[in-house]
Amino acid sequence: MGEKQLLLRTCISLIIFATAALTTVAQVNDDAVQLWPLVSVCDVLASPQSYNGALLRLRGLGLESNEGSFLRAAADCPVVFKTGIYVWPNLVAITTPLDRSRIHTPSFQYETDSEQILLSKIKALQEKYPDKCLLITYAGLFETRTDWSKSRAEYPDGSSRYLGFGNQNLAPAQLLAKRAVDVEVDLPCIGQSK
Repeated sequence: MGEKQLLLRTCISLIIFATAALTTVAQVNDDAVQLWPLVSVCDVLASPQSYNGALLRLRGLGLESNEGSFLRAAADCPVVFKTGIYVWPNLVAITTPLDRSRIHTPSFQYETDSEQILLSKIKALQEKYPDKCLLITYAGLFETRTDWSKSRAEYPDGSSRYLGFGNQNLAPAQLLAKRAVDVEVDLPCIGQSK
C-alpha cells in the first residue's frame, strides 16, 4: 500500500470517527434535554426568581405574532406577577440564545429545524382541536430580572413603564430556547370545550 493510500484511509477513518463522536454527543444532549425539569408557565411565574438561570422545559399555550413568540399560562392560572403596581400578563417570551436582551450566556444554539417539526405538528392538531387546548413545550434557559428598578423607562411626557422581554417588552420573563420540543393536546381542556 502506497503512502498516499495510507494517508487517504487514515483521513477517511478520522472523518468516520469524528462523525460518530458528534452523533453520540448530539444524542447525549438530546437525552439530557428530556431530563430537564418540565414546568408550566403558571408555575414558573409563581416563583420566577427560583428558576432564573435554570435549564428547563417550559410548557404553555402558544401565542404567535409576526414579531415574536410567547408561551402563556392557561386562563385558570391564579398567578399575578407584579413589579410595583404594574401587573404583568402571564407570558414568557420565547427568544433565541443570541437575543440582545438576554441576561445569561447559554452554552447552546437554537435548533432551527425543531421549529419546523413543531409547526407541522401544530398544524395537524389544529385540524381537530382548538388552539386554546394545545400545549407547547420549549427547552431552554429561563431568565427574568432580579432588580426591576433598573429596567424602568422614563418618558418625556412624565409616564414610565417597566421593560420586560419579547415583542413590545410584554413578558416578565423569557426562555432562551435551545429547541422546540413538542405540542400536545390538553385533554381536560377538550372536555371543557364540548
